[in-house]
Amino acid sequence: LGARRWGRSLQRGLSNPEVRGLTYALQPIGRRAGTWQRSHPVFERFHSCSAVGDPAPEGYHRTTLGVDIPQDWFCGPGIEMMPSRAYPCLVLSKTNYTTPSLIVDEEYFELVSVLESVAEALADGRGFAMAEIGSGPYAPWLLHVARVWAKMSPAS
Repeated sequence: LGARRWGRSLQRGLSNPEVRGLTYALQPIGRRAGTWQRSHPVFERFHSCSAVGDPAPEGYHRTTLGVDIPQDWFCGPGIEMMPSRAYPCLVLSKTNYTTPSLIVDEEYFELVSVLESVAEALADGRGFAMAEIGSGPYAPWLLHVARVWAKMSPAS
């Protein structure tokens, strides 16, 4: 499914207020390409962390969970293979843009894995430690953990 076509599906879906944020995710590839599906249940736990509607600082991209990542890194090489980056970088081409919703690709599943670990630590009432190795200069998954932990942990 081409970026423009699933971009149109994303725009159509976003006209429905229930789709914005973490509740639904756009499926950009496969048999269900262009359809909206209920997000993984872990996102329900972190709904209060959604940054939809908050503009990012100039030169940054803000993820759905509110992590600001430099635009030159976020829109760097290989984005064509990651719909969650291709849409804001190639279709919207804005530098202070917040991803309005989740898009299913490899980074979606990485985020699910990280958030499940945080949810488990929160449920057990224990601390959380994480190291991100080989991620380049910005450690995006570590930044997501820090953001949701700061908003959700009782100690913060």
